[in-house]
Amino acid sequence: MGTTEPREAILTAALELFPRFGFKKTSVEEIATRARIGKGTIYLHFPSKEELFGAAVRRVWEKSLQELTIEVKNAATPEEKLAAYVKGRVNQFVKRASELQVPADMFFELRAAADPYLDAFEEAELQLLEGILIEGRDSRAFVIDEPGSLALALRTALRAVEVEVIDPKKGEPLRAAMDSLCLVLIRGLKIPNRIPANEA
Repeated sequence: MGTTEPREAILTAALELFPRFGFKKTSVEEIATRARIGKGTIYLHFPSKEELFGAAVRRVWEKSLQELTIEVKNAATPEEKLAAYVKGRVNQFVKRASELQVPADMFFELRAAADPYLDAFEEAELQLLEGILIEGRDSRAFVIDEPGSLALALRTALRAVEVEVIDPKKGEPLRAAMDSLCLVLIRGLKIPNRIPANEA
């Protein structure tokens, strides 16, 4: 067995158990049993349960960020890139939740536990969004004074709907409404946000 194989088996098992039972209730012993290895082998690769959880979180977010970045880069105009970002972020979240079978009622615990491991990914995602807004401003597609502040506000707003989009009852209508949200957002960015002095 190669040196990477036990680590992969551990991460695979962790990504099956943490989403189902949460960080607190999932034990290292259960992960070892699922991975068909001894508990001690886990500690050869991950010094603690927290480190293992962090590695699992980083794997999920890295995959989502890579796919989201590709969706944005494949869009031609700033308007299309912004729509790709908004809808892509929602779709990535739904996709990962479905793949990992995360129950909506487990989401808050997992999201809170994941937060300490997400700084680099959240910064990269914020830069991706800010880059779209800057491109739109520079090409005069958007009228924006502070793209960094707007990117932060938009990213924060999208994070607020994360649990809603995976909810079995609310998720589908909300996901369907993303097209309308993108249209309103893009139209708003095309309208000058300052009232001329003679009209104030």
